[in-house]
Amino acid sequence: MGYPLREEIAGAYYHVGTRGNNQRDIYTTDNTRLIFLLMLQRLAKRHDWRVVTYCLMSNHYHLVLRLGAGGLSRGMQSLNGGYAMAFNVRENRRDHLFGRRFWSRELGDADDVLRTCAYVDLNPLRSFETPPDEWPWNGYRAATGLQPPLGFHRVGELWRLLDLPPRAAMDAYGDLVAACP
Repeated sequence: MGYPLREEIAGAYYHVGTRGNNQRDIYTTDNTRLIFLLMLQRLAKRHDWRVVTYCLMSNHYHLVLRLGAGGLSRGMQSLNGGYAMAFNVRENRRDHLFGRRFWSRELGDADDVLRTCAYVDLNPLRSFETPPDEWPWNGYRAATGLQPPLGFHRVGELWRLLDLPPRAAMDAYGDLVAACP
């Protein structure tokens, strides 16, 4: 029996992610993370996703994105399936890289989206005691103006939710993340 279809609403924000099979690592080197990010960039464009933030951990990843007309499930199938095949070839391995299908949660108002972005960007602190501004594999540094955003990362979406000019939004987002438990 298959999984029930997910409701996918164009224009809605979603928190999505996937974990490695048996909680095993899905990235082994910086290059495997770069491969994932390149695939994400290509698929975000193809499926009209606006990636608000992201975080690549060792055995899972998080995305906060705003859906366009391209939907979510097909894009996630392409992202996870394509990355798993590339990873398996690169690592000379077989079988499933990811444990279950991706999970997703539709986000509510701007506060919910912003709190979820802060949660995602704080993952390295909770897991590795690495502050978000020192973790190179999340959206925090670009959202706070410490580096330019990657091609798929739409920091303007985050700043728009804060309803502030860009420089003030960068500071406000840094303050929001610092205030989170």
